[in-house]
Amino acid sequence: MNLLIVDLPERQAAENLRLDDCLLGISDRYFILRFWVNDPAVILGKFQRPEYEINMGYLQENGIPFYHRNTGGGTVYHDAGTLNITFVKPAKALLPGSPKKKASRIVTEIIRQTAEKDDIAFQMSERNAIYFGDRKILGSAVSLTGGKFRFHASLLVNSDLKVLRNCLNWQPQYPPGDKKLVQSHRDPVINLHDIYPVTIDIIKENLIRKMKVLLNPGQIIFITDREQLDFYCE
Repeated sequence: MNLLIVDLPERQAAENLRLDDCLLGISDRYFILRFWVNDPAVILGKFQRPEYEINMGYLQENGIPFYHRNTGGGTVYHDAGTLNITFVKPAKALLPGSPKKKASRIVTEIIRQTAEKDDIAFQMSERNAIYFGDRKILGSAVSLTGGKFRFHASLLVNSDLKVLRNCLNWQPQYPPGDKKLVQSHRDPVINLHDIYPVTIDIIKENLIRKMKVLLNPGQIIFITDREQLDFYCE
């Protein structure tokens, strides 16, 4: 299989979420690795309600929009210091090397290895989050739609954590009894850059190298503008 690496300059959260859904229409001949960064915005999981998850007054006062994505998981804050990572593959396509492991686990492990440096180690949770000690640097969500597996994650590289904390309700209380709703599990957070000096570009370069080793693609195609992406999307 071939590998598409998608890295567009788009910064509007609504459009980036739409583009993420468009990846599901790309041919099964490709693995897809996408990087994206949003202007300040709050993104809720598909089964969440904003009145419980976010500080609506703060968002309105500061002109920060919120959106729902089409995957589960918890509510996250995005800004220019947050690197969003999406990986898409045909649901039936096994990732090389670890056929018994879930794909979400394999991709999270690759990101964890990418984040590690020298003797600085990170831990993975059962929810495919990544921690430095008890502080989270990455959360993720997964979907299986139309025969496609999609994993996407938000990595705190150099985000404004003060704004993040003000945007989110840190003790969401949902009405009891509604099993369809998913309540966020809040953890203390930390930027990767606060652990050691690093940039989003360095993370992208390192992750691409590791994904090349994992996937051993026949061809690698970089997509850096919308016209290129439209060519591959059905």
